[in-house]
Amino acid sequence: MRLFSGRFTGMTLLTALLFAGTASRLTQEKFEIRDDGAHTAVAIKNSKMSDTPSKGFCCSSKSTMCYWLAVFAIVYGIGLGLAIWLHAQVYELAILFGAIGLACLTNFARNRVLHCMITGPFFLLAAIAVALEVRGTWRMGAGFLWPVILVVVGTALLLERRFAR
Repeated sequence: MRLFSGRFTGMTLLTALLFAGTASRLTQEKFEIRDDGAHTAVAIKNSKMSDTPSKGFCCSSKSTMCYWLAVFAIVYGIGLGLAIWLHAQVYELAILFGAIGLACLTNFARNRVLHCMITGPFFLLAAIAVALEVRGTWRMGAGFLWPVILVVVGTALLLERRFAR
């Protein structure tokens, strides 16, 4: 047990509380505050890591796929609406990859789906590459993009099958 005591006033007490709360969340420790009027003490007690289940990576399930699909539909709909409103329909493929990437990152943040950790940033990079190609800033062959996407997504799904619970 670690103990921080002394006269905590204003920002010092706030800092001690923030530290205790952060330490509690990061290391699975519990904290308590004791105040006897003259002194305030913040005590951090260790708890067993087995008390709280660890949240590792998981595989795709019906609920995670439904969540991904809902986020994708919302983001893609907003993106297409903005493209039509701004007369930028030529960026439709970039919007598609951006929506897939954002949906994957959101799904990873909420459900910890392993393949979304890999494919989310990849699809965002693909969206940037397609947008640069449409604009004429960068040239890549049309036959290059789809095989790379197939290999990256396939590898991510195989890694998920092998390593996720």
